[in-house]
Amino acid sequence: MLLRPPVALLLGLSLSSFVSAQPSPEVQKRISAAIQAAANQPNPDYTAFVNPFIGTDNYGDVCPGASIPFGMVKFSTDLTGYAPAGYVADPTQKIRGISPLHDSGTGSYLDASPGYFAQTLDNNIKIEATATRRAGLERFTFPVGSKPYFVLDLSNDLPATFAGGTLDIDPEQGRITIGGRWGSSFGPERYNYQAFACYDLLNGGNQKLSEHGVWTGDDYGLDAKGLGQTHLNLTLNLIGGVYQSGALFSYDVDPLSVPQITLRVGVSFRSAEQACANAESEVGDASFERIWERAKAEWQEKLGRVEIDVTNTPANVTEMLYSSLYRASLTPNNATGETQGVFENTTSFYFDSLYCSWDTFRTFYPLLALHSPVEFAQIVDNYIDGWRKNGWMPECRANNLPGWTQGGSSADIIVAHFAVNYHNEADRLGINLDELYSAMLADGDLNPPEWNIEGRQVNVYK
Repeated sequence: MLLRPPVALLLGLSLSSFVSAQPSPEVQKRISAAIQAAANQPNPDYTAFVNPFIGTDNYGDVCPGASIPFGMVKFSTDLTGYAPAGYVADPTQKIRGISPLHDSGTGSYLDASPGYFAQTLDNNIKIEATATRRAGLERFTFPVGSKPYFVLDLSNDLPATFAGGTLDIDPEQGRITIGGRWGSSFGPERYNYQAFACYDLLNGGNQKLSEHGVWTGDDYGLDAKGLGQTHLNLTLNLIGGVYQSGALFSYDVDPLSVPQITLRVGVSFRSAEQACANAESEVGDASFERIWERAKAEWQEKLGRVEIDVTNTPANVTEMLYSSLYRASLTPNNATGETQGVFENTTSFYFDSLYCSWDTFRTFYPLLALHSPVEFAQIVDNYIDGWRKNGWMPECRANNLPGWTQGGSSADIIVAHFAVNYHNEADRLGINLDELYSAMLADGDLNPPEWNIEGRQVNVYK
């Protein structure tokens, strides 16, 4: 399922021909070579065994974007057609742009590895991305002699649920801030979530803006552009059409050079100011390669917790194992510090995209219990905190909104699994077992006002 992006950063160049959405054959060659070489290495690079594109075809609905373990951002290109996770391996679809918020659930060169995503379009524009927990860098390399033009789309989430927002351009600082409201991705339609992003355009003073402005368009012929304008305040389009609106900007570059533009992006569920602060604190003035290196190191530590005899294991099994371990550490998203509403001042960990407890309790959490007790405890703390704040544990929360249950709560199974495995270590891991048990009792015995989004309908059985 898609955690709808607050923005889609679209290249302002016509993609007049279809681009192949299939991963490059070089990806598989690189993985196979890495597995073969690792047979003689005492400390292999486990990230080299991962194929992020497994599950991106045949309605697998997984996102191959750049992320860190349990990161809130996942930078990936967005495609037309059926693409709920942004990217889909369908050669008939076109690239719409690149955006930072995605999730997995229900002629171009394409490459990805843990912490990195890249796609070269059929017009030879190369898009790259790497990530921290709530921020990242996007890098665009243009053909020699090109003038870089960009379109930043405020309103375009993939399912067209935009319900209003604002955009501000500060050309002197070289910063664009945006924020708005969008519809729930898997829950009651009456709910809207808020999200914000901060785009820094100057790359520490190494890039110079040429033009900037705003634009608005729709399917009924509206096509308005305001060069030099710096503000948009949009409301829900009540006429019935879906409009798009955002910022335009371009760069001055040496006409004989190969232009390369790097954008720093921060994301927040609380405010545009926090989105900028996230980018400043997590990325700062670090280079693209440095952020990628950090992300890769986090993945190496995570994947290296499981060691196998690479020499005597079939290569396809090695690839599938570490690709699955990678996939199992992408969600839920660690959104600690991005809380709002009743969770705004919580001192507990906060995880979003619990897609969905009635799926993940079966295999994901038993796996997590084997190799990641600290992260498991943080997520359990998050479930218990839902009971503290709402009276019931969350079931399928996403975008900070409640999602649908499926016949009742499965959170009680998840926290019970933790209690069985780590009851002796619970205090050291920050879990109060008395609270855990009380949360289980509430989910099992108390009938909530809306049992379709939390708890279970127990009164009919009493």
